[in-house]
Amino acid sequence: RFHHRWDFTRFLDLFRKHPLHIDSYQRYAQQVGRGNGQQKILFISKGPTDRRRWTADTNVTYIANYLEDLFGVAIDCMNGDEIYSRSLRQQIEFIVPYTLVITACGAVSYIGAFMRSGSAMITV
Repeated sequence: RFHHRWDFTRFLDLFRKHPLHIDSYQRYAQQVGRGNGQQKILFISKGPTDRRRWTADTNVTYIANYLEDLFGVAIDCMNGDEIYSRSLRQQIEFIVPYTLVITACGAVSYIGAFMRSGSAMITV
């Protein structure tokens, strides 16, 4: 009987810790690991071309402002299309500084796989 164990973390580290990205990965990982790193939050909104969209009464700006006031941390907001248009290399470099990503399922939630250790993602 053959059992294949796939270690997804090691696979993703082929990208995250690749020589193209390792400097950024280590720089941000060390900042948070020492306890003096600043939180950096990204809110990814669905774009107008996505199959499923927010309901008409959803106000993303209001949500982001509420969370900023609640936690005292600035939140970067962007449309998923702004991420789709980047190469994989650019997407990995883009996501590494963030400590928390909030995104709708089906937007660009896959990008959380490339976040560094110690970070988190909320998919709503």
